[in-house]
Amino acid sequence: MALKLAINTQFGINAPNAYARIANFTGNKEQVQVQLVIYFNEDARKDGLTAIREDSVSVALQDLTGDIFPAAYKALKNMPEYQGAIDA
Repeated sequence: MALKLAINTQFGINAPNAYARIANFTGNKEQVQVQLVIYFNEDARKDGLTAIREDSVSVALQDLTGDIFPAAYKALKNMPEYQGAIDA
């Protein structure tokens, strides 16, 4: 599972087909902290290249239902910073 989205890096490079995967998550009874690793594209991830960005996002536990990974990706797609992201 992953997301495909368009982002601009901190270096001003446009990545129209960025590939974002959940690398890790931790949580408590109220929220889950999701660690998202973003690559220039899916091929960059498959080739073992370095991520172009890493994000840490808090998701309310009440927003997660069912299996944690699909639920977390769904919650991410509903956040303004990941609007327009699609399942990859």
